[in-house]
Amino acid sequence: MFAHEDEVAHATGRSRERVSVLDLMARLWRPSVLAFVASSIWRGGLRPTPVEEVEGFSEQRLDVPGSPTPVPTPGHTSGHCAFYLPERGVLVTGDALVNANVLTNSPGPRLMPGIFNHDAEQANASLDHLLPLAADVLLPGHGNVIEMPIASAIEIARKRLADSSRWDR
Repeated sequence: MFAHEDEVAHATGRSRERVSVLDLMARLWRPSVLAFVASSIWRGGLRPTPVEEVEGFSEQRLDVPGSPTPVPTPGHTSGHCAFYLPERGVLVTGDALVNANVLTNSPGPRLMPGIFNHDAEQANASLDHLLPLAADVLLPGHGNVIEMPIASAIEIARKRLADSSRWDR
């Protein structure tokens, strides 16, 4: 397996950058959160399996099909990366920018809810790393494909963050 060099400790289980059970329990009054928690438990979310062998990479283009360029977007985890395919105008945003709130099921470009980010402030700041990219097909970690310029999606996400209640951040 490959992971950004700053993600290796998390991928191998030597560090833990996950949502706490207490943060989820505080939101169980929401039916969508209860459904999320039940589904996560059913799929083994309480016992993630660390990866034993991880090869770290930095920001150079990767020697894999498509030759994506890693773009560090720390915040969700310390070593989170997006992957940019400039020749295709495609950006795999992963959990740096998603297209659905996993707790409320609300659609649209947004950050992950804050409880899912190791450093929510850094997750927001990391969107600046994506702004200069010429991408208009965005592949998020949650939700459907986003077909709009990355700058427009980030603008929507940041407005949504500013307008959200504390439970949706």
